[in-house]
Amino acid sequence: MSSLPAKDGPSKKTSRAWLVAGALFLGALAIWLLSGAEKVPEPTQAETEEEAPADEPERQAAPAPPAPSASVTRPVAAPAPSREEFPPSHPITEERQHLQRQNQYIQMLNDAMDLRDGPRLRELAKRFNDEGFVDTDKHGEGYLLIADCIEHPGEASRAAAQAFWDRERGSNLRRYIKRHCLE
Repeated sequence: MSSLPAKDGPSKKTSRAWLVAGALFLGALAIWLLSGAEKVPEPTQAETEEEAPADEPERQAAPAPPAPSASVTRPVAAPAPSREEFPPSHPITEERQHLQRQNQYIQMLNDAMDLRDGPRLRELAKRFNDEGFVDTDKHGEGYLLIADCIEHPGEASRAAAQAFWDRERGSNLRRYIKRHCLE
């Protein structure tokens, strides 16, 4: 039996050459972009007069606008108001603080979910439900389901997650349910 040469020789060399060429191109592009293109200096008045064709009539500067007469009065600007006179751009209200707490809970829930910390996720989801937030996306229920899938993977947690997936079509937790429970 004769041994056949490996087929990866020429194709490997070609792909390696393309890879090196691409890396060189990207490096050159990065250097060019970071160095900034040299700007062409604007021609001076003397240079433009030398280059102007002789058959064009000589251009004259536009006449200066007339000086304002004494009869024109300009309004005097009012003094700038002090810092105390301005209302806050976003008044701190109980509603805004409540919304901020809800956003902080959602971030903590996402962090626990990313770390696959089921007990912490369950605890935060229960506290989220106890706070009484407006929960149109069913965050409390969804995060509890994800905690179940992390802590107790199996048919029961998968079936509950599938029911949530089918029922809550508008919830932004569907992608997390799919990732942690259905895949």
